[in-house]
Amino acid sequence: MSINKAINMLVYEIKSTREFQELKRAKDKLSNYESLSREIQSLQDKQIEIVNSKRSSKEKERKMMELNRKFEELSSNPEVSEMIKAGNKFNKMMSNVYKDLGKMLDSEF
Repeated sequence: MSINKAINMLVYEIKSTREFQELKRAKDKLSNYESLSREIQSLQDKQIEIVNSKRSSKEKERKMMELNRKFEELSSNPEVSEMIKAGNKFNKMMSNVYKDLGKMLDSEF
């Protein structure tokens, strides 16, 4: 089996998980609130920018704390709160997938 076929199968399986479906529903609900969606996307873009920046660790931490406060303010909105919770569950599931892949590969060495 080619690696691309295996990746496609893995993606198919991930898309069928409860975590993926919940995140998709939450994002779909949130898309009904255009300005809120733009604000969240802006904060997410800033997170990526901070992580990829060449700032000191202390400066990155300070900037991330600011963004987290803004996310917390937005999370008082039920749709945002639902999306954040669903995103956290999905990220945890994906982290477990990565860990399992690593363990399986490490066992071959």
